[in-house]
Amino acid sequence: MRGCVFIFAEVASFSLWGWFMLRPTGNLIVGIGFLLTFIFINIYNLFDAHKCAREANTKIFEVIRKNNKDPWLTVFLSQIFPGWGHIYIGNWVLGIVFIVCSIIMLIFEDTNYVLFLLIFTIFSAFVCYHAYMSSPVRRETSKKPIMVLVLIFTLGLPLEYSANFISENHGQAFKIASRAMEPTLLVGDRIRANKIVYEMNTSFIKSQQAPNRGDVVVFELPIDESKNYIKRIVGIGGDLVEIRNKQVYLNGEPWDDPYGMHEDSDTWPGSVSPRDNYGPVTVPEDSLFVMGDNRDSSRDSRYWGFVALEKVKGKARNIIFSWDKERVRVRWERIGKDIK
Repeated sequence: MRGCVFIFAEVASFSLWGWFMLRPTGNLIVGIGFLLTFIFINIYNLFDAHKCAREANTKIFEVIRKNNKDPWLTVFLSQIFPGWGHIYIGNWVLGIVFIVCSIIMLIFEDTNYVLFLLIFTIFSAFVCYHAYMSSPVRRETSKKPIMVLVLIFTLGLPLEYSANFISENHGQAFKIASRAMEPTLLVGDRIRANKIVYEMNTSFIKSQQAPNRGDVVVFELPIDESKNYIKRIVGIGGDLVEIRNKQVYLNGEPWDDPYGMHEDSDTWPGSVSPRDNYGPVTVPEDSLFVMGDNRDSSRDSRYWGFVALEKVKGKARNIIFSWDKERVRVRWERIGKDIK
């Protein structure tokens, strides 16, 4: 009965974390609260499970266990990362082999994530099972250790798949690595991009919102789709975009640009660079014209063209973490800040 309560609490806290953290009108603080709750329940569950296992042991077994390597600690270490449990019990060769295999699978994770998820989960369950069976001491009453494998697989796979589903369909974290979006986003910021604001491919939710001017979006770089870029939408399908002496014009009218920042007082002619003088061009349907807020230090649609709507990964929502590398400190004041 206690196990069922723990399972329900873990699934509920994990689901609520995803709901509040990643839905279009989500609350970052509440989401973090449920994430911490999920972590606390997991840690408490481990200690409680270990306590229950000790209570079920005979006195003779407890004496043997205390004088040897704990088999359940072996399983726990194997769950953290396959191979650690084997190293703990002194099986260095096999432990290193399992660690290397895990690293190789993680390297090729992006090739086919669903296949990776299935193989890695089964592999992890097998390693946990093997670690338990290889322990110097284990309860003689454990006649069906295969249950360890089944439980780890049946509980681990849904949680991992849920995490992947949320990441692939609802939201994802991205790291800011350049100054192109200053002052809105700083180098070292980690932001949350919501994927269901513009499109939700499920039978029970349909979003009608379309990308609009002023939205900050994450997308695949048109000239290299292996890279993710983050910029602000300036023009949408059908807009006439022009830049004259750093001033952005939309459909022939000066655009009230509250986001743009200029560091360089010099103005370059269009024959030298499209930075300060560009166009006019008409944005194709189902495409976007995007620019970085740091206008003089951004490579954007002025240089490599339009972004297809289908390449947009999501709308930037919040800053979930920020690290100042130069001052070696956390920018606490930026955490949880909405991106506008």
